[in-house]
Amino acid sequence: YNLALESSVGLFRVMKDGKWGILNQQKDLVVPNIYSYIYDYVGCFAVVKNGDYVSFWGEAPENDVNVKMGLINTLGEEALPLEYEHLWIYENGYIIASKDGAYGILSPSLNWIVTPQFYRIKMLGNTHFVAVLNGENKLFDYSGHEIPLDDFDEIEILSNGFYKLTRIGRYNLMCVVNSQGKTIVEYDYYEDLKSLDNG
Repeated sequence: YNLALESSVGLFRVMKDGKWGILNQQKDLVVPNIYSYIYDYVGCFAVVKNGDYVSFWGEAPENDVNVKMGLINTLGEEALPLEYEHLWIYENGYIIASKDGAYGILSPSLNWIVTPQFYRIKMLGNTHFVAVLNGENKLFDYSGHEIPLDDFDEIEILSNGFYKLTRIGRYNLMCVVNSQGKTIVEYDYYEDLKSLDNG
């Protein structure tokens, strides 16, 4: 092998002739050297890439638009087919997936929370995510339920189930809503709004 990297689950990512595979501790090749790159495991899944040679850091050539990503499990089996432009596994096990230019979220058991339909998705702690659809930010919990909120540019989770919403302009308009989307503090010009630990 040209290169061997230890993974977080006791397996080894090995590269030979520009292609990556997985070796177990008994030196059995559980994944043949067929991928252009294999990222380290997060939980029981690792992101894999196909296409031309990808660098040691997982970067594809700039002009290579045909690279697709998928997932393999710790047994080396393909858990998600190589048909996604981007895959990000978060520490909580949820996965942002991009397909045909749209983003969705998979649960740790690889069920769709929301199918790829959004322009962008940003994880918001371990409980919520913000998705952009038709130019508007929308807040969802991890069951895929949308929390009805007025339009906002930024959002911050406060303690006790409250959220601070900000509209960015000449002055920052801020408000506070609860987890049902009910406004607790109306939009106004504040330097900041913070929650206190005693509620």
